Amino acid sequence: MAASLRLGRQGILFGLRLSQYSKCSRARHPWQERVRHFFQSPCFLGVSGLKVEMPALSPTMEEGNIVKWLKKEGEAVAAGDALCEIETDKAVVVMESNDDGVMAKILMEEGSRSVRLGTLIALMVEEGQDWKQVEIPPPEAPAPSAAPPATQAAAAPVAPPAAPVPPPPPKPATSGPLRLSPAARHILDTHGLDPQLATATGPRGLITKEDALNLLKTSPAPKAAPAMAAPAPPSPVPTPTTTPTTAPPPPGSRPNVPPLSVPGKPGAPGTFTEIPASNVRRVIAQRLTQSKTTIPHAYASVDCDVAAIMHLRKDLANEQIKVSVNDFIIKAAAVTLKEMPEVNVTWSDDGPRALDSIHIAIAVATDKGLITPIIKDAASKGVQEISANAQALARKARDGKLLPEEYQGGSFSISNLGMFGISGFSAVINPPQACILAVGTSRAELRLCEDDQTLRTQQLMTVTLSSDGRLVDDELASRFLDKFRANLEQPQRMALA
Repeated sequence: MAASLRLGRQGILFGLRLSQYSKCSRARHPWQERVRHFFQSPCFLGVSGLKVEMPALSPTMEEGNIVKWLKKEGEAVAAGDALCEIETDKAVVVMESNDDGVMAKILMEEGSRSVRLGTLIALMVEEGQDWKQVEIPPPEAPAPSAAPPATQAAAAPVAPPAAPVPPPPPKPATSGPLRLSPAARHILDTHGLDPQLATATGPRGLITKEDALNLLKTSPAPKAAPAMAAPAPPSPVPTPTTTPTTAPPPPGSRPNVPPLSVPGKPGAPGTFTEIPASNVRRVIAQRLTQSKTTIPHAYASVDCDVAAIMHLRKDLANEQIKVSVNDFIIKAAAVTLKEMPEVNVTWSDDGPRALDSIHIAIAVATDKGLITPIIKDAASKGVQEISANAQALARKARDGKLLPEEYQGGSFSISNLGMFGISGFSAVINPPQACILAVGTSRAELRLCEDDQTLRTQQLMTVTLSSDGRLVDDELASRFLDKFRANLEQPQRMALA
């Protein structure tokens, strides 16, 4: 009975202690929650940001340059707002935001060049988050090597790098005439080294480029200027003979010449300065090389009398309507393409493609190279509207403000160098287009009129059509030029078309 009472008392005491412990635990719960919330708060852990990566703003773009940021850190951003200006391979394009939020961190500053597609350039946070606590993701780890790190670490102490083995001393060349490769002769002459000291390893005793480089490595110090041959020992008694004081050059060698350039001395003969290629220049080089190596170019030229165009321009100028000869050329080309749709084609991997629209691309010279903005639906526009569009596009091209849709998708190109006094030239086709028309300057010539057999002065202008032989053969190109000339010489035909 006493034992039962003791057990009951112990159970009651244990229950009381358990109840007190539970109350104490409940009393400490708010403090523990505050600590837990602090260590899990964004202030302690950081805010996960929204990634802003370098986008592809043109079909041929592989990298871009960040010209200017239009949003600052801490500034609110709405979807569709302009974030920054990016120089692509064609123009300077404004990059817009796809999300709402706050600009938290700019990772690529203004002036950053050759930023590859997909590179992280900035971070944004959602509205209401602390943008100052944004987490910057670590840079991407380099690709792992073939061997595991543990294996490489274990192998390092076992196989230390071997000490470089000194090259063997130069051996005198064998007797007989010396034979030097052009590269070896240039190296030896430039650094003033004696070919007799080189060890010939080439066939039949030929001193190769590698032999000359090995001799250069073992020489005490290369000289800045080529050393002349060692002078002969002076004679104790001067003689009146005209024998040269220098020893004759060894057989097979050529006279020493000064080096082409001297490093570290600007303005020295043969020096040059590296000029970084812009994205536009690289793409131009790539596309021109592709065009000349993959497209069979054919050329045809014709002289057009632009006297009627000149008179019409004067009449329009009296009515305060200013248009250029090039505007009439664009209109004539568009009308001719409408009359001959078989020329309005492009080439694809599957073969020819007939185009439904006539978009004329005009070559505009900028500080960074040529770019070809497009006048869309040129056949359905008047000359005055074409002139306004051409001037606006040329201005945007020079300012680097062209949008992608303003220079993509042309069907026919025109390059006019007449304002520079060029009488005639041949242009390179802009793939995948089939033709490009090169326009020269106009000139006055005295010619025999076929109608009344009288001499008349004509205002002639030479145009040359470069055509893709796979799409436009010589006969089709000739008919196109003949119809183009008729449209240009008789502007009323274009109005009727």
